[in-house]
Amino acid sequence: MLDRFTWGRKLTQASRLFFFKHDMLRSASFRGDTKTIMRLYDFFAPVYDLFFPRIQTYTATVNHIVTSLVQPGDQVLDLGAGTGILTVRMAPKASSVVAMDLHEAMLQRARKKAKRLGVEDKITLAQGNAMHLPFRDGSFSLVTSGFMEVYLTIPEKVTLMNEIRRVLVPGGRAIFMTGNGEVSGRYIKGAQWMDILNKTRFSDVKFTDLYDVFRIIFARKAFGDRPRGEQ
Repeated sequence: MLDRFTWGRKLTQASRLFFFKHDMLRSASFRGDTKTIMRLYDFFAPVYDLFFPRIQTYTATVNHIVTSLVQPGDQVLDLGAGTGILTVRMAPKASSVVAMDLHEAMLQRARKKAKRLGVEDKITLAQGNAMHLPFRDGSFSLVTSGFMEVYLTIPEKVTLMNEIRRVLVPGGRAIFMTGNGEVSGRYIKGAQWMDILNKTRFSDVKFTDLYDVFRIIFARKAFGDRPRGEQ
């Protein structure tokens, strides 16, 4: 049986490998490479919840989104939901949450977490690609995402935001938890985000920078922005 010191050392080694692989995924050379992302998340899935819930600034940013930005009765789409860290926190406050991710093993962990916390009735799991959303126009009042977009190129981010705008109701909100590009070169800068959001016709854009490198991006679909058939 391993003693506490040996377990601690193995956990530290695993943590270094985990975040090294995570940084590889965020690097420019891997952005947009879905096959590589899927292969690396084969490694991440069993150990994901050993690390991210232990990062206090990460969980504090999740809590800020839930308490300050999610509204009672929201119909939420959580993109890149992973193991459901944000999903299960939003579920008690929202009317419903669709948790969508590319990786089935991550979603299976989200399912177990939702059942353990007693919120499975409010959560629907969907495996798929966020750039081709299988939902009707105007299906959600809120779309959230935590660090999923960091794996996309800027043209892919434009495609993503167009899809998000399509599935939002008029006046619906998009809220991203991402990194501060002014602090870390791993992330794009605020001006680049503004260009993406302007191109995709979002308004009321607000950046909230928290803790070390965490950034929350808030944007709204215009109230008069309706599908062509309704205009």
